[in-house]
Amino acid sequence: MPPSGSELTAAARVELDRAKTARLRADMEALLQHAQKAIALISGLEGKDGMDKDLAYAALEHTFHAQISLERRDDAQATSEHMAQFARAAQNPLKLATAHRCLAVAAREAGDLRQAVTHAQDMYQTLLRNKNRGLLAEACDLLGGLYHALGEHSKAVGYFSECLEIKRDFEDTYGMAMAMLRAGSVLNDQGRHQAAFDHLSAALLFFEKTGSQGRVADACLGLGDACAAKGIVKSALRYYSRAAAIARETKNEEARLCCLVRSGNLLARLGKPAEALSRFRDAAKTAAALGFKERVAECHFKAGHAFALAGRPGEALKEFARAKELCRDLGSKGPGEGAGDSLLMDIEESAASIHSAREDHAAAMEALNAAYALAVHGNNKRKTAYFAWLGSIVLRAKGEPDTAAEYQLKAYEVLSQVKSHSELASHLVALANAFLGKKDPDSAMALAKRAVKLLAGNPNKGSLAAGYVCLAAAHAGKKNTEQAVQLYRKAVSLAGESGDQSLTVSASLALAKLLQKSGNYKESMALYEKALGHGVQIEDLGQAAQSYWNLGMLRMYFGEREKSVKAINQAEGLWKRTGEVPEKAKKWLAERAGVTPGKWSRR
Repeated sequence: MPPSGSELTAAARVELDRAKTARLRADMEALLQHAQKAIALISGLEGKDGMDKDLAYAALEHTFHAQISLERRDDAQATSEHMAQFARAAQNPLKLATAHRCLAVAAREAGDLRQAVTHAQDMYQTLLRNKNRGLLAEACDLLGGLYHALGEHSKAVGYFSECLEIKRDFEDTYGMAMAMLRAGSVLNDQGRHQAAFDHLSAALLFFEKTGSQGRVADACLGLGDACAAKGIVKSALRYYSRAAAIARETKNEEARLCCLVRSGNLLARLGKPAEALSRFRDAAKTAAALGFKERVAECHFKAGHAFALAGRPGEALKEFARAKELCRDLGSKGPGEGAGDSLLMDIEESAASIHSAREDHAAAMEALNAAYALAVHGNNKRKTAYFAWLGSIVLRAKGEPDTAAEYQLKAYEVLSQVKSHSELASHLVALANAFLGKKDPDSAMALAKRAVKLLAGNPNKGSLAAGYVCLAAAHAGKKNTEQAVQLYRKAVSLAGESGDQSLTVSASLALAKLLQKSGNYKESMALYEKALGHGVQIEDLGQAAQSYWNLGMLRMYFGEREKSVKAINQAEGLWKRTGEVPEKAKKWLAERAGVTPGKWSRR
């Protein structure tokens, strides 16, 4: 005699209870097994009055969770579609919202982020219509994460902020801390480092109280990133060290790897190559143990930079060679898909720089030609033009002007394939800034001039202002002070008209420094005042401190003692936060305080 409907339902409930236990134990194989047994039992009730639809939906949800955890993406996609059909037939908005969430997660795991956003938006709208604010926070969290992954930071911050407000209304402190942690991560990526620091600090305070060590490490890592971006290097190192210690305790080697690499980068910046090397070597061992070949290559590359900073070019080149071997082992699937192609380009460029400094032009050209070939292979027009232009510089130094001209022509030909004038100008300005960083104002000037010419008449005044800033910096690098001042004035005016406050500040500070050097102290002081009082948080605290210092010295020159002391105190406060004080300023401040310069940092 076949089992009755009540017997099948009871047996299904037992299997679901076992599934819940397996889920709590994180035993995904057992979870899938029990959930599928429950589905099979419930299927025997189809068409009968005793079929429990809530039970059937719960079994499908457990099945989906197990399939996602076990990376059975196709099965998970099919299960989520079945859930959506079931919810629509039942006309149950709550079940439909859950089905949309599962569809979004399945699409995300399959790598289709846009489709995932569509399903997550369906979940959000369904819950909004039914005024279910509890689950609406979950939809906001999901959308925030998806938009962050897509690089649409403003939307991501908006959804995380909405999630935070809902959690605050429900007095869910853990949920609030998680929303602040995630918003802080996005704000860091968006470049809003002070806002990121504020969010992450609040999250850290909560996680410390609750003893959530993993989350404390996440918050410390984000705070380290915010401090590093703001120029507060010693604080950044402290946060990274704390996060690394927690990661070691909790055996989270991936998190520890991130901390080691980032702290190594900062130590190299601080001029401590020996300590940086120690971090990179430890990071390379950790990455190798995890099987992350590209990260091992990256660690060798960074170790090479640390050797270069320490004045040991031979050892730097050995590290670069090891990194190249590892990158080539990663292979390449096609144009732009080489696992290590981007890193290989950086390695070849760095090697070329060392060879050029040694006047080994043949070796430098070999490295640049390899980088150029990779850029062509990856269809990266900006990099292709950049390496061609670098090649022309090396060839001129080598005494081959005709070949150098051919390489320069290659660079222009590549860029001329870009149809949009504004996009082409953006490429040119980026290249010009790269050459300014390499102390090559001639190349920067040629590229910036062309960019400005292309942007003339363009309604985007911010882009034109950026072009003028670049061109002015090139003239300043060639000691053409008068032309540089005129161009900076144009840039400040255009940046102001465009409403780009950050660009207005940076252009004003650059002009103020140039005017100060040329003896125009009154106008320089006015520009410092305008820039620093613009209401914009200058994220680079080192730059802000130097600007306050310059303003303080100028005020002192004009006898404005009270205002001078205020500006100098602000500079001193910022330098204390960064832990990096210019020697000249340190000596002056020490004398003012009546202590020896060596004791300034301890007073």
